[in-house]
Amino acid sequence: MVKLRPEDFRAGTRNKHIDAFSVSPKGFIVGATNHGEVYLWKINFNTIRQRKVDGHYNWVNTFKLNKKGVAYLDFNQSGDILMCGSSDGTAALYDTSFVDKSKKQVVEFLDGERETQVFEHQNFKDMDISEETVIYKFQEKNDKVKLDCAIDSIAWSAHSRYAIVAMNIKKASDDDKNNQNEAFTKIKVYDTYSGEAIENLDKTCDLGKKMKGFLSVIKAHPFDDNILLGCYDAGINILYDI
Repeated sequence: MVKLRPEDFRAGTRNKHIDAFSVSPKGFIVGATNHGEVYLWKINFNTIRQRKVDGHYNWVNTFKLNKKGVAYLDFNQSGDILMCGSSDGTAALYDTSFVDKSKKQVVEFLDGERETQVFEHQNFKDMDISEETVIYKFQEKNDKVKLDCAIDSIAWSAHSRYAIVAMNIKKASDDDKNNQNEAFTKIKVYDTYSGEAIENLDKTCDLGKKMKGFLSVIKAHPFDDNILLGCYDAGINILYDI
């Protein structure tokens, strides 16, 4: 067993805990806290089972991404994009391709054949996950109505073409005499291939009516990038064709 602990960990911070984590195919592990922070480690999975080997993991850094807790984290298949969803109602895609600090050296042999050798660069302190590395940010704004938003689920499509976010929204209606909040969900989609975004998948798919209630889970099809399953708290399941 390997215990991962950030270098800036302080004993006694019992009110801080990790709510989500994700593993990159490049060997990076991220953990998200209820204080809006993301911890990053680099793991050498080739030597992690050899208990006497030193340096099988490296602590990278702590990144403050949100004011409220980060509840969802997920790398895409290549590990080049990290998707984060926060309880403050925002989600974002971060470019993490730069964290692969491998150096390639080409060695030429006498017979003219060439072989590529990869040497891993262990200086991870210069890595940064911040506003400067944001690819796209999911958010909902309305200047006329006060909105209370929360991210309830995130998902990558089968081949990581689409980043999908379920955003639950509450807004106060002026016509409601009882001053009750109107609640609904928007499914937002970002196409990492074209850079285009769909702000409301329900409207795009023309379901005929606005779905009421909250969407609790979104699940991508294992093979088809365009198929998505949405499960609502009212017991309704919908298959979407992006």
